[in-house]
Order: sequence, then structure tokens, then C-alpha cells
Amino acid sequence: MSATSTYLPGAHNLDDAETAQRRTGGWIGFVLTLIASAAIAYFQVAPRWRLLIFFPLAMAAIGFLQASSRFCVMVALSSRSPATNAADRSKDRTKAFRLIGASLVIAALGAAVACWA
Repeated sequence: MSATSTYLPGAHNLDDAETAQRRTGGWIGFVLTLIASAAIAYFQVAPRWRLLIFFPLAMAAIGFLQASSRFCVMVALSSRSPATNAADRSKDRTKAFRLIGASLVIAALGAAVACWA
């Protein structure tokens, strides 16, 4: 995180460039999801293999969620966290786990739809 960005515990820890990187990661995951979906449709893959769509969907979801909230999960959970006290670290970890959970739910729902489509 650059010196020009503002850190708010449990709210945001990314500057504009880092936010753009997370958004790019979300778009890459989205494109991979589209490619995998097209391959599934073209090759008429068995339903259990369609569950693999979970992984690019999770990548897209976590990228977009981090970009929209301006919050990096890995920074919050690592030693690079700008948090200076236990209360701030706790807020950051709570936010990080919520983002991870939300992205996993989104990916699981998308994989379930792909499996039964």
C-alpha cells in the first residue's frame, strides 16, 4: 500500500493501482469462466466435471469483491498488514474472511448452476 492511500481498519487497505490489479484479476477469472463454460458446452462434459467451473468463478469473485471494497485479503491476513494494534488486525481479519466467504458462496452457486444446466 502506498503512502498516499488511506488505511481504514476493516474498511479498505488498497490504493488506486492496487484496486485496479484486483479488478484485472477479476476480469481474468471471468474470462477463464467463459472459456471453461464454452468448453463444457462444446464437449458436453459430465455434470461432476462441470463443478470445476468453481475455480475460475472463485478467482473472478474474489478479484471483483476486493476491487469493489478496496480491500486486499492477503494484505489483511499477512504480516504486511498496516494494522498497528490487535483491534485493527481483528477488524481486518473479519473483513478478509467475509470477502473469502462471499467469493466461495458465489463460486459454489455458479458451479451448482453449471452442474444442473
